[in-house]
Amino acid sequence: MALLAAAYASYMLGGISARLGAVTGMPPRYRIAYWGAGLLAWSGVARLLLDLGRAGTMLRLVVYDLPLVVGSIAVLIVALVYWGWLVHAK
Repeated sequence: MALLAAAYASYMLGGISARLGAVTGMPPRYRIAYWGAGLLAWSGVARLLLDLGRAGTMLRLVVYDLPLVVGSIAVLIVALVYWGWLVHAK
C-alpha cells in the first residue's frame, strides 16, 4: 500500500511540476514523473500479487525491483530539475 501512496504522491508532483513549468517556460520534463508514478504503481500491484504466490528471484527482479528503482529515480530527477532551486536558494 505504501508504494501506491508513493505513486499517487509522484503523480501529484508531476502535476505541480507541470504548472510550475508552464509558468517558467521549462520544457515538459514533468511527463517523466508520470512515467515514474506509473512504474511505482506497477511495483505496488506486482508486490501484492507476488505476495499471494510463490515467485522466483528473476521474476521478482523484473516485475517488482526494476520498475521500483527506475520509477523512483525518474521521479527524483524530475523533482530535482523542477524544484532544485529551493535547495539552492539563500
